[in-house]
Amino acid sequence: MISDETTWHPSYIGIGTMKAASAWIFQCLREHPEISGTQKKEVHFFDLDVNYRKGITFYRSFFSNEGIAGEFSPSYLYEPDVPARIHVHFPSIKMIACLRNPADRAWSHYRYAIQMHGRLSAYPTFKDAYTADKSLAEMGRYAEQLERYFKYFQEDQIKIVFYEDLKAKPIETIQSIYRFLGVQNPTYIPEAVSSRRNKTGDRQLTIKYKRSWRLLLKARMALNNHPKIESFMRRHGLISGVRKLINKSSSMDRAPSKPTAHPVMSKSDRALVIDSLSTDITKLERITGRDLSSWKT
Repeated sequence: MISDETTWHPSYIGIGTMKAASAWIFQCLREHPEISGTQKKEVHFFDLDVNYRKGITFYRSFFSNEGIAGEFSPSYLYEPDVPARIHVHFPSIKMIACLRNPADRAWSHYRYAIQMHGRLSAYPTFKDAYTADKSLAEMGRYAEQLERYFKYFQEDQIKIVFYEDLKAKPIETIQSIYRFLGVQNPTYIPEAVSSRRNKTGDRQLTIKYKRSWRLLLKARMALNNHPKIESFMRRHGLISGVRKLINKSSSMDRAPSKPTAHPVMSKSDRALVIDSLSTDITKLERITGRDLSSWKT
């Protein structure tokens, strides 16, 4: 636990989930005249020991002193130590969680890894990746993750948004977040509301040094068989060091103007995800009062 104390606090923290339009939400929030965000979206203060040990003064350095200030690190929902850490410093904080059909989320995560040559790209199929890399499934256990937060925070402190609503009624949904944050003008319409950010397929990775890249990726993949070692390395910032080396062996380019058609998730792959997470989906229905039958087919 960090001992330094301060009366300063952010107005909100976006806690997740990954591959659920967090970049879009963050941009819409930053565009509101009454809201300011951190210069970079993902601060990763509460989920990385190497950052958390630096204290709240370090965390505060990412924020401006203007308006309703907040940050959005979508891994916060997934990492088990984060709720307690946030509560130590900001017990009255407002939080935003955007949830996405876990099958679609897992498929998007996998496709992104293929596009970016991430660790999941080492598996020949989605089924292989989903079976071998447990995090791909665990990230979709939203009820379990939210229950960790409800041990420390009141339910009205967490605004739960659904990805499907962002797509079907983006203006109404982002304005509901504005109201949750208590802005004076909740009917503001940001320019970003009509755009999509970080769409899978917008960018492609080109490997410059294939041999070194393969060796680094194999080393990264080997950690899957040693979860305790992987967790230790990630929490102490060592995983990010490996990732930086991988990035030096590659370059990011815009996708071609006429990209090939995106692959569609197969019925068997979808069933695999739904079957593994059906209990959690049912529990999430009770928590949110939302009919999630569309997630079960």
